[in-house]
Amino acid sequence: MTRSSALNPAASGGELITEDRGCNNCGYSLLGLPAGGLCPECGFPIPTPSRRFPSGDNLTDAPRTYLRLLSIGLSGAAIAALILGIGLVSLADFNGVTAALALSVGSVLWFLSNWIVTRPRPLQNVTVPDATLDNRVWLRLVLSAQLSWVVLACFAVLFEVAAGRNWNGWYSVAFWGVLVFSLVSVLALVPLLVYLTSLALWAGDHGLGSRLRASAWAIGFCGPVNVILSFLAPHMGIFIGLVSLIALVMGLFFLFGLGMAMVSLVQLSTMAAWAIRNNAAIRARSIRIAKRRAEEMRETAERQKAVMSPNMVEGGGGPPATQNRTIPFPAGHQASTSGLRIEPSQSGEIYELEPRDDD
Repeated sequence: MTRSSALNPAASGGELITEDRGCNNCGYSLLGLPAGGLCPECGFPIPTPSRRFPSGDNLTDAPRTYLRLLSIGLSGAAIAALILGIGLVSLADFNGVTAALALSVGSVLWFLSNWIVTRPRPLQNVTVPDATLDNRVWLRLVLSAQLSWVVLACFAVLFEVAAGRNWNGWYSVAFWGVLVFSLVSVLALVPLLVYLTSLALWAGDHGLGSRLRASAWAIGFCGPVNVILSFLAPHMGIFIGLVSLIALVMGLFFLFGLGMAMVSLVQLSTMAAWAIRNNAAIRARSIRIAKRRAEEMRETAERQKAVMSPNMVEGGGGPPATQNRTIPFPAGHQASTSGLRIEPSQSGEIYELEPRDDD
């Protein structure tokens, strides 16, 4: 396939690309070019609507630059989640120095990683719109909610400093700030898990998507119920045992949801790395197919040229002359002008026949 065929829809047989998207290899704008052709900048094949996914494209069909950034962001988020977990455990154990250090490092890494993860995905002509993945307002809200971890880290540092210098007023503010924003930060995971659920479904892993959705429910529902029942239990009289038991069960479900969310985040980062390898394999296959098609078109053009060349030489550069296949009348025969058809017989005698119906 030549450069001209990449720019000509009739030559490549693909539909024109109507959205401004970049080449998967070099990022060159493909707006107005035909799907199935070649990028005029680097010669990389322009993907056509995939038949492997009747409902649209897949994570592995995304550009490699996006996949690499997504893998880096998810890996950073998985590491940050582990550091934040250490910080929360240290808070519960009243280890202020470890909590302040872990929350400070983990919250910054967590926010930066999710800033990368929540970048809008590149849309292609076969991409099915998704209200979660493609809504920029929703993505900003998801990212803004993760700032609560940074605020929690600030209160944790203030709590440690106030405790060491006997700042009783600031100590009280820091204590309630840590308590409130610990709950707010954990609840901020819910919209992020909803987004990651859609990301897993786009990647084609419905099992991982279901686990992320279950984690969102466990954190968003069981966590607040556990906190509310824990405060109400001392005031429930004879029902204190039942309420405390329900609070304990909800707390266990909450912790299970947190653990499952962390494991699912690691699995999602592994999937992003796998998507990069799969994308490279698809890219190599597309290049082989494009080269094979170009070779076939070149061979076809050479065969057509070889067939046409003798006729062009014989006809003096123009189309070959048409041979005269008119059958001559017998010698001495006079053409009839009366509209009758005259045919010779095998004996040499000439018979005059009636005119044909179509004459």
